Amino acid sequence: MAAKKHRSRRRPAISLYAVFATVVMLVALVLGFSVFFRVNTVRVEGSSYYSEEEVLSVADIGTGNIIFFTGTDDARARLYAQMPYIYSVDIVKQLPDTVTIHVNESEAVAYIAASGKNWLIDEHGKVLGEMAGRSNGNYIRVTGITPLAIEEGKMLEVDPEQQTMLDALVNILTAIRQADVVAKVKNVDVSNISNATFTYDAIYEVDFGSGVNADYKINKLISIVSQLEEGVKGRIDLSKEGRTHFIPA
Repeated sequence: MAAKKHRSRRRPAISLYAVFATVVMLVALVLGFSVFFRVNTVRVEGSSYYSEEEVLSVADIGTGNIIFFTGTDDARARLYAQMPYIYSVDIVKQLPDTVTIHVNESEAVAYIAASGKNWLIDEHGKVLGEMAGRSNGNYIRVTGITPLAIEEGKMLEVDPEQQTMLDALVNILTAIRQADVVAKVKNVDVSNISNATFTYDAIYEVDFGSGVNADYKINKLISIVSQLEEGVKGRIDLSKEGRTHFIPA
């Protein structure tokens, strides 16, 4: 009986010690965060169109803040809203004190007329800005669709009846860019959804067919041209599944 009373008298002291130890640990953690986990370096990777200083200014991720509480969603939203050439961005926190902004940029590959102006777009159909002051000879002219609205940094929007044409255009532009032949392609016309057309290497008119299997067709086109006699003009027909034709001019 006496032993039980002795043990019960010690419990409050043990509980008090546990509370004190917990408080000490919390204080140590807070002090540790304050000293060792403050953002000291913010760096940018993958950006060439915008300078590092421009990206850092828009992201506005300040140094000195505790890294765990540094918000990245607002920074990402600002970058998308103010920098149309940023296609995607990933902001990574690296302990103890570094934040890295990884940028994947869009590249202007084509232009389309709307609202009395020419607008640059990337292969995904994202509007990058007006072409004012730039030579249109460096980009692919797009015809056959009519944008409903043009807004810098946003994707092209078309009437639902033309959505299939826009999808075909995106497939074709993506294949062209991936094959690194943007400079050789001019005047992509997607007005006929079953047979998009364009000029290749200045002397070949191409019947491309639909936008399906665009990667395969572009690589097939490159292969055919490499086998033709240099300087011979003509039409290359890729519109029929599994068959290609060259018709001299």
